[in-house]
Amino acid sequence: MDELPPLQLVVYLIVYGFALWFGLYLLARNGSKPGMRFAGLGLVAYALGLAADLIIAASLTDVSLDAWRFLVALLPSLFWFGAVVNLVPQPPENERQVFTMAFMLIIGLAAVLVVLEPWWLAVIPPLTAVIVLWVAWRRVRAGGLPQRPVVALITATLFFALSGGLLAIPALPLPLEWVLIAIGFDLLLLGYAIASLDAYDEGEALWPDFLRSLGTTALVTVLIAGQAGVWGALGGSLTLAWLGLLLTLITTTVALMTLAAPLRSLIDRLVFAQQPQVQSEREQLQAVASALPRRDETLDILALDAAEFARLTRRALSHLRDVSRLAASPLTQLPIIDVRLRDRASADSTLERAAELRVLLIESIDRLKPLEQANFGTTDAWRHYNALYFPYVIGLRPFSQRIDHDGLDADARAALEWFRTYVPERTLYNWQTAAAKLIAQDLRDQIAERPLLNEYVRRQQPQAQRRIS
Repeated sequence: MDELPPLQLVVYLIVYGFALWFGLYLLARNGSKPGMRFAGLGLVAYALGLAADLIIAASLTDVSLDAWRFLVALLPSLFWFGAVVNLVPQPPENERQVFTMAFMLIIGLAAVLVVLEPWWLAVIPPLTAVIVLWVAWRRVRAGGLPQRPVVALITATLFFALSGGLLAIPALPLPLEWVLIAIGFDLLLLGYAIASLDAYDEGEALWPDFLRSLGTTALVTVLIAGQAGVWGALGGSLTLAWLGLLLTLITTTVALMTLAAPLRSLIDRLVFAQQPQVQSEREQLQAVASALPRRDETLDILALDAAEFARLTRRALSHLRDVSRLAASPLTQLPIIDVRLRDRASADSTLERAAELRVLLIESIDRLKPLEQANFGTTDAWRHYNALYFPYVIGLRPFSQRIDHDGLDADARAALEWFRTYVPERTLYNWQTAAAKLIAQDLRDQIAERPLLNEYVRRQQPQAQRRIS
């Protein structure tokens, strides 16, 4: 490995470890969202490509890196496209068709260039960046997104286009290795923007959980992989095998630390398969532990305007069956939760607040049900109740083919068939958004109507109470 400068090796290892951690962190934090999933996969793809580049550069062979280095920029650029397109949960149908056509065009162009001249695949990142900028601009014009993450997103896209385009310049004044590393910093900036937008959408805090995960992962990685690094440096045995071992240790440590929660849940399901009570209690405790760093203690829930309160209510409704996400919802800090816990003499804990919020939301959903004897109907009076109760309370996923809906009662089966036959996905989303506004107004009405709650609010949040009244 004498041909590989020590500074370049250290920088490669640091960028690789950080990019891999950040990608896995985004997947672990909220990988169910397409935007977070694509951003996380883009960072992981970049990290693995960087590791492959490092191994080939250190192998002392005649293998040329120039023919395939474009993959380090090409794959992340495609994932970047998917991340930005999914900045909002449900873009309009016409936009989705345009995005799909643009994505297929990029894939087709990449396939043609692979056959003609692979090096020219470096034009794909700038081309993708143009589309990404257009999408981001439309999101900004639509409003509703915080300014700082959007500015970071646009800035990262511009620099990503520049860095990707530099790969196509034959007589590049800068070493290609540093261009690849520059692409990594652009991807990290994208990850920050997507994570910030996700935290805003969920009403959660980003930095406490971000720094906790980064700090623990970095510490353990340095302690474990650092031993191999120091041993190789002191012994002068900087061989390809040593580099492979070092990268393997970094990868394993980062993956185990970042994905500790899902791995722990998997082990619990295997070990406590015959003890469902123990498994359930451990799952709830782990959910609370994961939710606490994400809870935004600075958010004044009562000072929010009606639109913002409805948006957070919509998000809490979508997490009715996920304790860890519901526990991090700012709606758990509603004063009405304090009153209800006090009324039934329950402990004021994160888990109890999440459980009480779930009951409170289900009660509000039940109030949307028409005054009829039936449990399911298809008239217009039923649409808001159906849109919330069956997907969120019962757990129906009418547009997913991977969910097993066996064991449903007759009403749930009728609702599932009705959704699949007569309700388009976009229509269901619009109904849920409209119904969430009704639920949010119901919660605000409960705050305004209960005398005991009014007294509590006046004592705790006088300015917020005046806004609501």
